[in-house]
Amino acid sequence: GSYFDAQSVQVVNDYAYVASGNAGLLVFDVSDPTFIWLAAAPESSAGAMDVVVANGYAYVSNTTGGFRVVDVHYPWSPKVVWYTLSGQVSSLHVHDDKVYVSTFGSGFLIYDASAPEEGLKVLSQTTDFGSALWAIDVQSGYAYTAGFIGGVKVIDVSDPTGPVLTKSVSIEKLGVNDIEILGGLAYVGTNDGIVIIDIEGCWQPTCGDGECNGEEGCQTCPTDCCG
Repeated sequence: GSYFDAQSVQVVNDYAYVASGNAGLLVFDVSDPTFIWLAAAPESSAGAMDVVVANGYAYVSNTTGGFRVVDVHYPWSPKVVWYTLSGQVSSLHVHDDKVYVSTFGSGFLIYDASAPEEGLKVLSQTTDFGSALWAIDVQSGYAYTAGFIGGVKVIDVSDPTGPVLTKSVSIEKLGVNDIEILGGLAYVGTNDGIVIIDIEGCWQPTCGDGECNGEEGCQTCPTDCCG
């Protein structure tokens, strides 16, 4: 069978977790691919846009406001353990007990998710990297965000309480939907197709000598480094 408005899906073991728009989070048993059935539909708000499952919890973003943390240790009996209504959350990424959140209107946030049952704590929030962020990926101490109209930002998140912009790459195409980093390349999904950016080719600058050693189209230095 099929369910309408599936925005995002992640499969863990024998279960598929689907962010299904106004239907919220849906959990499907996919142990038999020829017979997929709905195992659970936990109470969640409308506008489910993205879902990430990590360490027995599903993190579900809601464009209508905030995101929810759902305990899915028992996928057939999930329960919401924490939620926030802050911001229109478009995308999120979970890594090393941190939740990295891009929002449409409230900028970039990092949460401490080391104890989801006790609630998540905001470690930092900023609109310095743009307020209308639509997609995010996190790898090796860097967050890669893509704005709906503002291109790609590379952010040093080695200190989650003080993220720092390291570079910005403009994209002519509008309507960014997703971003993934693989092999030094950023694959950016837009309304007009896929844009591939050589991120390593515009990697970290040599600061202190007054020069930005990046390629054309890449702003490779923080403002306090190269002016």
